[in-house]
Amino acid sequence: MKKKILYPLIALMTFFLLVKYYNYHSIYAKYDEEIIELRDRAFNFFIYTGDEDLTSESHLEMLDFYLSENGGKKMLEDGYRVVKSKDKSKYIFYVFGKDKKDNNMNYLPLNSFNEREESSFKKPSFLEYLTGNFRDYDVILFEYRNTNNSFLYNGSFFKNKTLFLDANGRKVKKALLREIIDNIYSIEKNYLGKNRWEISYKEVGVKKKYRQLFFKIDGQMITCLNSLDFSEEKIKELEADLTKSILKKIDGTKELDYGFFSILHPGPLLDSSIVGNSESLKKVK
Repeated sequence: MKKKILYPLIALMTFFLLVKYYNYHSIYAKYDEEIIELRDRAFNFFIYTGDEDLTSESHLEMLDFYLSENGGKKMLEDGYRVVKSKDKSKYIFYVFGKDKKDNNMNYLPLNSFNEREESSFKKPSFLEYLTGNFRDYDVILFEYRNTNNSFLYNGSFFKNKTLFLDANGRKVKKALLREIIDNIYSIEKNYLGKNRWEISYKEVGVKKKYRQLFFKIDGQMITCLNSLDFSEEKIKELEADLTKSILKKIDGTKELDYGFFSILHPGPLLDSSIVGNSESLKKVK
């Protein structure tokens, strides 16, 4: 009689453990690789949009859109957030637990910290998974330093990198996109005197013949993201020209909520042959 009871209990317990192990394995088997993949996608988003600060809800919405277009949202399904560290030197990207609540990183059982307070993911053992409460926790996926977008401007050359989203976080229609880009290139050509595609990669960069200036449209405001030795007056002139050419000239841009683009411009040097002579560096007026 005891055996008749014992065997079903053993079978039931075995089945229970197998289900738990399957869940454990499905969650954590490739967690490290998925963190690296998500971090790489987030960094690609920085380069694509020119904005590494994801602390605002609107920027997270843009990241959501980008990830839905490029994959990589599985780990974020329970919710996520980006905050600045206490000393403001870095950003912390973390996900919520299965309770889908932001616990403000008060409970981090899956993260270990070194002497420099840098976090790394610590996968729980199967026994820890069985005995622990892994619902009410947050997980720091990765951290990244506040670079003020230096990753974008140091040696970058993205002629084709543009992104324009409407108020719903979707890409603007192709006809409007084409008109916006045509007007940007028209303004650019006024300064270059020729088409951007006639300029080689080697001619563009800091202290070279041409600079690539990056701009963003946030609401109804166009802002330069990198001045590259240009005077404040010159930057304001460019922002005003682009505002007039895009936001005030093209029908439909009132629905334009976010934009990222660049223009090429002759560098502030009076003569590209005297690059390196610090006394010859002059601001464009």
